[in-house]
Amino acid sequence: MPAKKGGICMGVLRSRDFWSGMSFVAIGLWFLWRGQDYRFGSAAAMGPGYFPVLIALALALVGLVILLKALRSHGAAIERPVLRPLVFVLAAIVVFALSIERFGLVPATIAAIMVASPASREFRWGESVALALGMAVFGAIVFVYALSQNMPLVRF
Repeated sequence: MPAKKGGICMGVLRSRDFWSGMSFVAIGLWFLWRGQDYRFGSAAAMGPGYFPVLIALALALVGLVILLKALRSHGAAIERPVLRPLVFVLAAIVVFALSIERFGLVPATIAAIMVASPASREFRWGESVALALGMAVFGAIVFVYALSQNMPLVRF
């Protein structure tokens, strides 16, 4: 039987569900607090705060359900973080953010996907290049042509 500290089972404090629930509740409450600055409106005449507040409420409620589930049962323990995907994906986000204005959507997309690809242990150059080119074309079609976003495709 796990050791108890302060009435809460230490196994609960090490469970993924507990910390996921706490995170969802905290983020939901933070957005609820921030949403107070916006007019709420009604379902018929939604204000700028209507949708964000409803989503924040839903997030907090889902977090509460997960948190209660964690308190009733012993879920899976938190594992050691795997740094490889974290580093490559975060680096890809930074590369995209720093390169989109300077080089355009297509090169930024290609660069970001090529930087993120080694995050997988099943990484293959050929597949990554094909994915990068396909996503760059898809992004150009969707954002520049279909949604008429004002961003350059290529800039040098």
